[in-house]
Amino acid sequence: MNQEPIKVVHLKIEQQNGGVFVSSDQMPGLWLWGPDPERVFHDVIPAMENLYKHSHGVDVIACKRSGNSGFVTRFGLEEEPSTYEIYPREIMRTSPVHG
Repeated sequence: MNQEPIKVVHLKIEQQNGGVFVSSDQMPGLWLWGPDPERVFHDVIPAMENLYKHSHGVDVIACKRSGNSGFVTRFGLEEEPSTYEIYPREIMRTSPVHG
């Protein structure tokens, strides 16, 4: 993809109270917590897309940054990146995705 993301979001991932807590300085209001890390990470992308749309009025697509070395292994999840990119949905419809 030749298009630069409109936002890059780095997750802060912490183990708290028997679960995992995910937040981000780049996306205020993104707070996810749950006892099952797999379910929490499953909700990251829809939460980012909804939060961005409600905050900025732009329909977007969030995706995991490829080639990321920041994997979350301490929670038993393999290859779960901590960096995501956000693109306008209209651009994603017209641009070919490679990789």
